[in-house]
Amino acid sequence: MSEANPLWYDLSEALAGDEPADLKTVRTWSLVLSSRGINHRIRGATLLVLAEEAEQARTEILRYEDENEDWTPDLFSTPDIPLKTDVLTPIVCLVLAGFHLAVQAGWILPTRVWIDMGAVAAGRMLDGELWRMVTALTLHSDGQHIISNVVLGGLFVSWLSREVGAGYAWALTVGSGALGNLVNAFFQAPWHRAIGASTAVFAAIGVLTALQVAPRQGESLMRRLVPIGAGLVLLGFFGAGDENTDVGAHIFGFFVGFAVGVWAGRYRKEHGLPGPERQRQLGGLAIGLVAIAWLMASAGRWMG
Repeated sequence: MSEANPLWYDLSEALAGDEPADLKTVRTWSLVLSSRGINHRIRGATLLVLAEEAEQARTEILRYEDENEDWTPDLFSTPDIPLKTDVLTPIVCLVLAGFHLAVQAGWILPTRVWIDMGAVAAGRMLDGELWRMVTALTLHSDGQHIISNVVLGGLFVSWLSREVGAGYAWALTVGSGALGNLVNAFFQAPWHRAIGASTAVFAAIGVLTALQVAPRQGESLMRRLVPIGAGLVLLGFFGAGDENTDVGAHIFGFFVGFAVGVWAGRYRKEHGLPGPERQRQLGGLAIGLVAIAWLMASAGRWMG
């Protein structure tokens, strides 16, 4: 027990054994406990946890160390915790901007053909052209459209990356954005058409909102509801737009993202966050999903 406060237990002493734990190790343990929502404090190189949570905290840290015993850290990541340097988000944003320039320049195919192949077309999508719910996220009408989505999307996906890791963040964002487009199609006329990454941007905001609402030790219900209000304010402020804005896609993107974020929060509490290798796999999955969707769009055009 800590002499200063009998409610807090010195977990670092129990884990370190004969050799005292260094500050780097204690901070790593702290990140593991944070990912599990276990209340704790750091005092120098001492890790304190509530006495009633000490056994759970010890189990989580020992499990973490067992799973990562043979892993060698690289420059950009730490095992089983969010990546500290997000290099994926700026790369994706640059590629998205480059793809927009290529489409507008009519590279390989005329611009109108790119749009016809990949845009959300509600009736055609519900008739089986499901690739459109993904490909539409990569198409934009003009420079202002792509810049606003890249800047806003880059901001919120980077924030999400700090919470869950870059690869996981992009998998959640692309998956939720695509599902948001699909759900929106059910509520639109068959001739409804739309393009843009904004559905995925609002999906990322929804995921972030849900993760912030997740219960934490000692927080009141009112305190946990604050992020929902903040998320709805963001939805209202950025999602309304003008008469050309697909407000339904923004709304459904946000709420699908929120539902996915609730699931992701529960999964994180039970299983922790993906390690570096899994982060790379999830990032590759998100990129691969976009590539496969465009291959299907190309095949659909030539076969049709």
